[in-house]
Amino acid sequence: MITPGDGPLFGADSAFAPRRLEPRLRAREAARLEQVLAGIEERGGMEAGGNNPKDSPGNNPPLRASLDALRGVDRDRLLLAPDFRRWVARLVAFFDPQAEPGAMVPVQVQAVWNQLAIPWLRGPASAGGSLWLLVYGDGRVPLPGSGLSLAHSSGGRRVRLVVSGEKLRFEAESGGLLAAVERRELLAAAEGSGPTPPGFTAARRLADTSIEVVGDAGVRETGYVTLEEANSRLAATWTAGHALLCGLVRRIQFDPNPELNSKTESELPGLVILGRHRTDSTGVAELLVHEAAHLLVYEMARITPILPAPQEIRHSPFSREGKRPAYMVLHGTTSFLAQAIATLRLDPDRRHASAALRDELDRLDAGERELRVHLAAHAAEPHPFVAALFAELALLRQACAAANPG
Repeated sequence: MITPGDGPLFGADSAFAPRRLEPRLRAREAARLEQVLAGIEERGGMEAGGNNPKDSPGNNPPLRASLDALRGVDRDRLLLAPDFRRWVARLVAFFDPQAEPGAMVPVQVQAVWNQLAIPWLRGPASAGGSLWLLVYGDGRVPLPGSGLSLAHSSGGRRVRLVVSGEKLRFEAESGGLLAAVERRELLAAAEGSGPTPPGFTAARRLADTSIEVVGDAGVRETGYVTLEEANSRLAATWTAGHALLCGLVRRIQFDPNPELNSKTESELPGLVILGRHRTDSTGVAELLVHEAAHLLVYEMARITPILPAPQEIRHSPFSREGKRPAYMVLHGTTSFLAQAIATLRLDPDRRHASAALRDELDRLDAGERELRVHLAAHAAEPHPFVAALFAELALLRQACAAANPG
């Protein structure tokens, strides 16, 4: 018998495993990036910061040439990086013919260079070159995707990164030196294989993953140990669930709100926000796979339509309001199924865990029924993703029945 969590939706051999979806997601993001680059070139002047030279960082290499020069791991990482995908989405929206003119578009175009700095430093084009990087509102100069930030900018709206051989200088707009570091040291820190250079801060990474951990400092210090324990337990008890987490989550942000369990947002690919309502390692592990499953549904919906009439209102057993769009009923069924599987896998007493899941199974059954009613109303066969969801739920149901035959 196949164990719940190793079936057609979440299992390692699933067509919907993150490693199998990545090529399709990268192709989608590459096509959207082409839209953005074409929009920038069509309007002209945006790579120089707009029409006002005084406000323009200027002198940065052309975006298209720099992005085209990226190959292999650098390009793959960039296309699926949360900050880069958010940047692409914003520019796609700005260039929509129906959108209002965006005064901040030139600034957005310049802002991407903070994300391109580390990949640029790995390539030959950086030899003897320089970049202007934008200062964020809190005074830092982040290099998204690397976990690194220049801690202080001494005011101004930009900082200049100057390359001289293997030495890097970060200079304030006024010319003052903010940091000096060897190229290899900065790149090692960006990969998580070296110490943080002086003048920089670095996001923590979840052990044995590339997932950044950020957020409120007080919460981070108290919550990081629990998060590490949750990650370790999940890796030991549900390999495919851990692969779901590592394949889709790229940043975990702590939130001090004691009423918040966790959440994701469709506009922030790869981000999971953890509140303080659950602080035990089992609860945190369950929340992590719950949110990773939400991210899976979001990614699938970006690639292909999963449901007919996804915005049609249906009954939802997962919502206080009792009614949600069909698409959100799918979200609820998928994410709470992942969470229930984690509950079963994490508890060494399968009988105890399956008994505790009785009410949750009722909700999941109600979610499946509502989705089947929705499909029947539109005379539609289940998408393979939805069919896999139903099959995975059947595995959980059978396992719980076998553990508690009475």
